[in-house]
Amino acid sequence: MKNNKFKRLQKELDTLGLTEKDPDVVGYVLFNTRNRRFATLDENEFGMAMYADDIEEAYLATSRFAALMDINFLPEPDKFDIAVIPVVENPLFGLVLKKQI
Repeated sequence: MKNNKFKRLQKELDTLGLTEKDPDVVGYVLFNTRNRRFATLDENEFGMAMYADDIEEAYLATSRFAALMDINFLPEPDKFDIAVIPVVENPLFGLVLKKQI
């Protein structure tokens, strides 16, 4: 019975596109499309979200579902401009964004 519930949950997550089938993806970053920077999920002394220009300093979520849940930790105006983008490990360049088709 427990296995059956797990399989149904896995099927639902696959249907929603929340599980990654590509083995090259190492994580997901939160990218602010308005100011074109990566979210770090840190806050400055004024309670505003901090962003980084370098992907190495960005917050890296382990799954797409975890990244979508972490959007709620951002302040109200920033939540609506966030995109979740998969990241791959390149041996030459380090972490890079996965090309979306």
